[in-house]
Amino acid sequence: MNRLDHLQSLLKESPEAPFLIYGIALEYRVLDISKALEYFTLLLEKYPDYLPTYYQAGQLYEDIDEDKALSIYAKGMELAKEQKNMHTYGELKSVFELLDM
Repeated sequence: MNRLDHLQSLLKESPEAPFLIYGIALEYRVLDISKALEYFTLLLEKYPDYLPTYYQAGQLYEDIDEDKALSIYAKGMELAKEQKNMHTYGELKSVFELLDM
């Protein structure tokens, strides 16, 4: 069983686990961009407080839709501030500023 199959199996047992959905989205990033987008969209809509999503989803969107990527980074920065996670805030701010040049 490969990593993707394993994560999908775990997700069937725990369908409300954003970490598993995030792991599946990351696996699909290299296998199938449209599936990765599907899982990242699910995370952004259903689990908007799951902070790790914003960096990876923004990275994925940079090649597809820069405005969407900037929007994702901006929302992530707001959430990071709310969660008092200044490390993640700094990472998101850096990629936001590079893309927004």
